[in-house]
Amino acid sequence: MLDWCVPVEKIKKEGLTLAQVSCLASCNRLNSELHHAREDEDSISTFRQDVIRSVRGDDVVLLASYNRAVLSQTGTGHFSPVAAYHAASDKVLLLDVARFKYPPHWVDLRLFHSAMCSIDTTSEKTRGYLNLSLLPNIRPLLNFGLRNSSVNFETQFSVACNRFSQCFTDFTITCKPSASLCPRQCSDLETCTLEAVKSITSELRSTTPAKQLTCSMTSMLFAFPLEVSLFNSDRAALLTAQLDSERKKFSNLKEIDQLHEQIS
Repeated sequence: MLDWCVPVEKIKKEGLTLAQVSCLASCNRLNSELHHAREDEDSISTFRQDVIRSVRGDDVVLLASYNRAVLSQTGTGHFSPVAAYHAASDKVLLLDVARFKYPPHWVDLRLFHSAMCSIDTTSEKTRGYLNLSLLPNIRPLLNFGLRNSSVNFETQFSVACNRFSQCFTDFTITCKPSASLCPRQCSDLETCTLEAVKSITSELRSTTPAKQLTCSMTSMLFAFPLEVSLFNSDRAALLTAQLDSERKKFSNLKEIDQLHEQIS
């Protein structure tokens, strides 16, 4: 469960940032809504509303990242779920996951928010919290996610992404598709679009980084976060429309959406 986004050995030494925990949640059938805490009233108010929404229902769990030292506790960065809210005293109940150290305890909401505003030295961002909810009708991502076991994974994956971008850009900005993208040299744009999808997918599957993915490279193609607005061309719009049309045929569309989130 832990090895999708960060190698376990690295986690043992360095722990996890809020964004990395969010990534893990996304890889384990959860919708993850990330909030970095800010030192202003709007941030406090939003946090209070999210706490109330979480404790009043069963569909959302609020997981907080905070600095223990601000609460006069031993240690620094820590994660725990918020389980209850007492309106009269404006306090939250923390179910500390290290129960051997601290049993469940009430903390002033504003003080706890200050603990979330501390800077995580690894990410150089403030801590915060995640609103977590289970995604319905989705399979566990045990065999559908980005592998992170290779030492050179980052480099290889970067090569795949760059190759993808190069193919995509060539196709969207040129008047005629190049031979590598459309071997048939089709006369109409819609046919060219379909051929481009097939050709790019075929090229990516033949690369070394393709072996680093447990899912099909076609899925990566459909999940890739293309910004059509960067190209502003009819061809880009047609290609994107073709991708959207093909996406609807997938039975694992939600998994593709989660892969899109991982790639982003």
